[in-house]
Amino acid sequence: RSKVWLVHFDADTPLAAIGPMQVEAFRNERLKHKGPSTVRKDLISLGTLFRWAVGKGLMSENPADPIRVKRPSEPPGKEVFLTGEQVTQVEECAPKDVRRLIAWLAETGMRLSEPLKLRWADLDKRTGWIYVAVGKTGKPRRVPYTKTLEEIAESQPRRMRSELVFGDEEGNSIDRKLASHQVKAAMVRAGIPEASAHSLRHTFISRLTVRGVPMKAIADLVGQSTPTITARYMHLQPEHLRAAMEALERPAPNLHGSNMAAEKDEFS
Repeated sequence: RSKVWLVHFDADTPLAAIGPMQVEAFRNERLKHKGPSTVRKDLISLGTLFRWAVGKGLMSENPADPIRVKRPSEPPGKEVFLTGEQVTQVEECAPKDVRRLIAWLAETGMRLSEPLKLRWADLDKRTGWIYVAVGKTGKPRRVPYTKTLEEIAESQPRRMRSELVFGDEEGNSIDRKLASHQVKAAMVRAGIPEASAHSLRHTFISRLTVRGVPMKAIADLVGQSTPTITARYMHLQPEHLRAAMEALERPAPNLHGSNMAAEKDEFS
């Protein structure tokens, strides 16, 4: 994608000359030739580059931040959410060595590449954390190591264990494309051909969203920015939003009630 940026901005353009207006112009020009989904990915990757530049002290702010430059929406129906029953069906339709991976993705919301890199040393039962390596955000994160996740991890026979949590029978790393194909095949056999491994990530986020979990907490768990999570999943929180508005209809508490009462007695 860097070729696309260099063609538009010119390789000699200094970073300081690129602001939100220039990024918007880039977005609008790309939309003349590419679909919303492609342009959205262009902006996400461009924002990642600028975020890296800010971290290195090369820029003071990210001109492609979604708060400053609106990204095209995903096409309707692009995101697929699975019910708990469907996740179970997919697991049943998958080979035994893939079932653990499917269950893990559904319970963590991780990107497919992330569990494939996990090592047993990253699962710390003592502290209760799973340490996830650097991902798309450019920085590592940690996820609570719940009892459910421990059961999924420990479900693999010890004789098959290697340094990797999700290795093949010989203990070698699993190719991401092969894993993606295997999960997709299970989705098709389960009667959900439009779903993929990434749908399990959407499913995890949607489960937390409808339960009213704060967007900041969800973003931290899955390694995304809060604005991205908010923009894509806020529509799943209708009751949460209703409750927030109803709070305005209740009498506001008198934060200084005791002081005011004391003053009234003093002057009466």
